[in-house]
Amino acid sequence: MDNEVKCFKLGIKRSVYFQDGHHHEMNMTYLNFYENGKVSLNGNDCNGPFEFTGELKDGYLRLKKQYTGERYYHAVYYLGKLVSATVNLVYAFADDYNTLLLMLNSNVKMAEIEFTTEPFNVFFKEEDKTNIILMDSSSVENGKFRGICIKDGKFVVVKAKIKCELKFADADSDQKFKGKFNAQTNTFIVKETDD
Repeated sequence: MDNEVKCFKLGIKRSVYFQDGHHHEMNMTYLNFYENGKVSLNGNDCNGPFEFTGELKDGYLRLKKQYTGERYYHAVYYLGKLVSATVNLVYAFADDYNTLLLMLNSNVKMAEIEFTTEPFNVFFKEEDKTNIILMDSSSVENGKFRGICIKDGKFVVVKAKIKCELKFADADSDQKFKGKFNAQTNTFIVKETDD
């Protein structure tokens, strides 16, 4: 039995924090998201290198940003809420969850992280067309994938089997073709067929 916790790497398109009327870029390439809700990443900004650790719980992303350089060695605490493929965040220099939650629920935005997404969306429920934005499906094998997506403003780990077939005929030559969907390339692989 495999007890290893699966890790997904969510690509970061843009990340920034706001302070004293200025915006400051944070250089981060991806967020490590684990099936157990823990998250981590490394990056740097104008203050130096840092490490983010934290968790995603009840739709909120709680992070501790610990600077690791020689110039600065302090911590900043973040709380964020996922909106589409962006996390809006607030921060403080003390680990005070209730104050951060109050600020976040008052629509204060002090930082944001925008994630890259897969080039397609999936519909989860046919009856209400709940839109799921697929964030990472890097583990695709034999039409099965495990990935992470956004559903109702929360990160959700998904397991799915892609069973998609395409049949068509060339109207001019009566040749028939059949194709299977390849989730890794997001395309159909088509072959000529007799049926």
